[in-house]
Amino acid sequence: MLLYRLLPTTALALLVACGGSSEPPIDAANAQQAQAIALASATPCTTVNQCGMLVFRSPTASCDCGTYLPYSLIAPSAQAASAAAAQQNFLAGLARSYVTPVGICSCVGPRALTCDATSGCQFAQ
Repeated sequence: MLLYRLLPTTALALLVACGGSSEPPIDAANAQQAQAIALASATPCTTVNQCGMLVFRSPTASCDCGTYLPYSLIAPSAQAASAAAAQQNFLAGLARSYVTPVGICSCVGPRALTCDATSGCQFAQ
């Protein structure tokens, strides 16, 4: 159902991977992130086992620190959100190949997931 939304981005990723462009796919990575965020839903959940976390990588930063978004694994759009996040990570990796890496990065990982009956999946406070 939502797979048709992912096909143009997949085609772009393959074009870039095959040498079809000499520009980093920053805009495509950002578009995939926006799509994944739009598809991710924090509700419903009744237990923390129904919660997952999407990870997004920066397409422009030299450090590979991610940003995190909790989402419901049982929401109707959960698989599409996960697929869009995976595409974003792929495209961000391609874009970062144009960036000179730094020596040491300091990244903060996500907090633990929780499930609240009213607000859904979220990070612990």
